[in-house]
Amino acid sequence: MQTFQSSESRRARLAVVLALGVLLLGPDLPTCPHAAALAQQATGDANDDANDQQQSPEDPFAGSPLLKPPDTPEKTFDAVVLMLDLANVRLARAYLEMLMKQNPTDEQLLRMRAKHGVATFLRLANTEALQPLSIRLLERMNAAFRKQAVDPARIDRLIQQLSGSAQRREIAVFQLRELGPVAMPRLLQRLGRPRTMDEHDRLVYVLTRMGRQIIGALRAALDSDDPGLRSAVIEVIGRLGDQEDAPYLLFPAFAPSEPQSVRLQAQEALATILYGSPRHISRLTAFGVEAQLLQTARRLWRDAATLPADPGRLPDFWIWDPQQQTVRLIQIDPAEAMLFEAHRFARQALLLNPESLPAQATFTAISLARDARTVDWDQPLPTGPGTAADAALSAGPDVVAAAVRTALLHQDNRAALAGLQVLAPMASPNILRSADKQKSTVLAALNFPDPRVQFAAARIAVQLEPTRPFRGASRVILVLAQALHDAGRPHALIIDPNPARAATVGGIIREVGFDPVIAATGQDGFRVATERGDIELIAVHVNVVRWPLSMTLANLRADARTGLTPIVVYGPNELRPRIERLAERYRLVRFIIESRDSGNVKLQLDPFLRSLRTPPLSPDEHKRRARQAAELLATAAALQRPEVFDLTPALPALVVRATDEELGFDALYALGSIAARNAQRRLLEVVTGKPLPVPLRAFAARQLAYSIQRFGLLLDSPDIAALRATAAGTADRDFRTAMSILLGTLQPETRLSGRRLLELPVRPPQPPQ
Repeated sequence: MQTFQSSESRRARLAVVLALGVLLLGPDLPTCPHAAALAQQATGDANDDANDQQQSPEDPFAGSPLLKPPDTPEKTFDAVVLMLDLANVRLARAYLEMLMKQNPTDEQLLRMRAKHGVATFLRLANTEALQPLSIRLLERMNAAFRKQAVDPARIDRLIQQLSGSAQRREIAVFQLRELGPVAMPRLLQRLGRPRTMDEHDRLVYVLTRMGRQIIGALRAALDSDDPGLRSAVIEVIGRLGDQEDAPYLLFPAFAPSEPQSVRLQAQEALATILYGSPRHISRLTAFGVEAQLLQTARRLWRDAATLPADPGRLPDFWIWDPQQQTVRLIQIDPAEAMLFEAHRFARQALLLNPESLPAQATFTAISLARDARTVDWDQPLPTGPGTAADAALSAGPDVVAAAVRTALLHQDNRAALAGLQVLAPMASPNILRSADKQKSTVLAALNFPDPRVQFAAARIAVQLEPTRPFRGASRVILVLAQALHDAGRPHALIIDPNPARAATVGGIIREVGFDPVIAATGQDGFRVATERGDIELIAVHVNVVRWPLSMTLANLRADARTGLTPIVVYGPNELRPRIERLAERYRLVRFIIESRDSGNVKLQLDPFLRSLRTPPLSPDEHKRRARQAAELLATAAALQRPEVFDLTPALPALVVRATDEELGFDALYALGSIAARNAQRRLLEVVTGKPLPVPLRAFAARQLAYSIQRFGLLLDSPDIAALRATAAGTADRDFRTAMSILLGTLQPETRLSGRRLLELPVRPPQPPQ
């Protein structure tokens, strides 16, 4: 940048500035507070840089070239633009602050837009030094424009112009096309109540000219209860539509409940879209329409379930407003929009064939999925009239079980969990067994790769109190044991053939928030991931062995138990292109650069984990699941049916929880039902553990006595001696009673039995009360 300029150059530049100021604000020079400074600059007595350095910090407008302060919002905006053109961002911000304090009206904002154009507002909004005020100004201008655009009177005037000359008609069409979708609410209101047939035809014509930008609003208008409006909208869709719009016309084309005029219009539109002309209407058939509607519903449902979460993205979506009798634009989550559309098609399929179990199951599952999205993961479903839960309960257990299976098939864990919650109070033991060559609903849920779904299925299985063995019973105990043993942190599986590197990655994963579980090969990693059921993240090194990477990923994704578990592949950056091409074949697979810096790994992992629609279990959920798991294991023990529920796999978790203040009693109760030496040994440890609460020790003594009676004595002689020493050294009455029961189960010698009986004190007789 040049530092020195000639006096002629400075005077020329200042003359331009003065001229702009006069044109902008008028020639009232005596009122200008900066007139003396401007005159001094004009004569070249001080150069520009020196003047900039001598600005007064108290006056934000010091050094302004304007001849008088702006006295209207429009003049202030002119000043902002001028300062930005002169590259004086400081003054531009000062005038922008003045403009926001002046609080311009919508009419003034629109005049600014008309004079300077939208590009100027965007330029201000993109200037970092003017943010956030410039962004707020842009938002206010857009809101004012939208308000003007949807003004019914304005749109009515444009509609009136459609009946004028060819030139006026084309101008009106151009303006309506420029307004685009925001004009649709009023246009559809007028289309639903046209004053004449000519007006109806003109509106259909202008809607067709507006192009596919309005197709979303047209689809929403199909929910209108006005057959005339639906028929007109279908006519426009037939002219604008493509293959994606065909499913929206299936129901109006073939539903017996639709008026003949609507069915004929929809069939002509379908023939136009599918075969190029309404003359091919004879090629259409009603056969398979229900299946096509269900297929569309399930496709949208599956897309919604697999769509990455993006809280910052709320696109526009059109719905029908029955109160206003027109469409309304809202901003919603993309997955919710897909579910809404899926629900529409599932309902239409059910209307065509109310007795169809596939239609009933699909509609129920999608309805439950939508209601489940309105509450947090750890909250119960909404209930009461008009809720999906009440509708599902009224449909019966067979429909709900089919809905759960459908949800599992479409990998929607939220819908599956909601279905299991509805199924629990009305299920029968028959649901635990396979039927019609299908895996039982509970077994399918037990093997689904989501800990919440697994636990809900395990709870149903125990609460049904089955009397006969069933496939998957051992899985029930494993799921409950994992929940009981859960330390409250998510687990991550690391598959890496290099032990040192695996340990390093494990340490980093722990810092990120996961407890690491390490496997050396792809086969071992697959076994761990499928058997544990509590793995919430899998990290695989690119050089994994005994299955290579491609086979490891394929097997993890092919198995239902790991099909939805997020996977990160880590390795050198130069392998990124190859690994990303491989990852594109599968859902929820991401490549990250290998690093020893936990901050770097977290930086790469966080966006991936945030995109997951299923959040990890919260600490409260972990705690609540552990408490419920202990209760359910105690319930399974109380059934006394080891041929159905063998609690041995839960032994390690029960041993850990046996001294827990809140879970200990249930854990001890379950331990008493396990025929294992370690179970009796743990009960013994609690009995003899003096620091433990006496009630807990007394309960453990009773459970140990029960275990010995049922399975025989599995303890050693030193253990027996420890029990007798504990019994001799206690003073608590309840504990002494429990120890007496326990010692009695040890089958003491006759002499020892007599000695214990003689310890009973002689109580003198007492008269009756």
